[in-house]
Amino acid sequence: MKERKYTFAMFAVGFIVNFFVKFFLLFVLGVIFMVIGFSVEWCSNAARGLFLLDAILSFIEQMKERYRMLTDFDNEQLGEFEDSDSTDDEFDDTGDIAENENNEYSELVNELKKSITKGMPLAQIVDCFEKMCETPIEDDNILFETGTFYFTGEKLFYFSLVRQFPNGDGEYYQIHVDVQYNPTEQNKKFHKAKWNDCMDGNFFDYIRNSPAFACASRDEYVGIDIYMCET
Repeated sequence: MKERKYTFAMFAVGFIVNFFVKFFLLFVLGVIFMVIGFSVEWCSNAARGLFLLDAILSFIEQMKERYRMLTDFDNEQLGEFEDSDSTDDEFDDTGDIAENENNEYSELVNELKKSITKGMPLAQIVDCFEKMCETPIEDDNILFETGTFYFTGEKLFYFSLVRQFPNGDGEYYQIHVDVQYNPTEQNKKFHKAKWNDCMDGNFFDYIRNSPAFACASRDEYVGIDIYMCET
C-alpha cells in the first residue's frame, strides 16, 4: 500500500503561488499602498492589512488543496483502464488480492469483472454491484463514496462502491468498484462517504437518487477499477 503524502515543500510552493499569483491584485495593491506609505502613514497600515489578508487567503486556499489531495481512508492505489485491446482483461488489477486467493470472495470479484463491461452505463454498473451484494456475507456493510482524489497521481473524480466484511483476523476485506471520471465544475462539489448502516431504507435506491449519481450518469467515465483489498 502506498501512502499519499503532502509535503511541507508542496504546501510552501502552493502558498507562494497563491500569494503572488492567485491573489495578485491584493499583492499589487499592497505594494502600491506600501510605496505611498512612505509619505502617508495610514497607507502603510493599509499595506500591512492587504499583505496579511493575502497571506490568510493563500493559506486557506492551500489547506483546501491539501484536503483535496488527502483522504480519510487508507486505500490501495487505484488502477486505470488498460488502453490496449490486446489484453484479455479489461480492468487494472493492481493490488487485487482476489488474484492470489481462491475463495468465495474472490469468486464474487471475478463475477463482477465478468458482468461489468467497458462502456456499460453507470446505472447498470450499480445494478451489477447490487446483485453481487445479494450473496450473503456475515457482518458486511456497503460504502458509497464520491470525491476528487490523486490515487493514481492523476486528479480524477471517483464514484466508488465498496462492500466491506470481516476477514476473520480482526481486519476487513473490501470489494471495490471505482468508476473514474475527469474532474469537472459539476462533479467537484461531490465529496461524501455514506455507509448503509447509517440510514434506513434501500441503500441502492439512495445511491440512484443521489445528485452525485445523476451528475456522473451524464458524463463519460474514463476508467473502472474492480478489485478486492484488505484493510
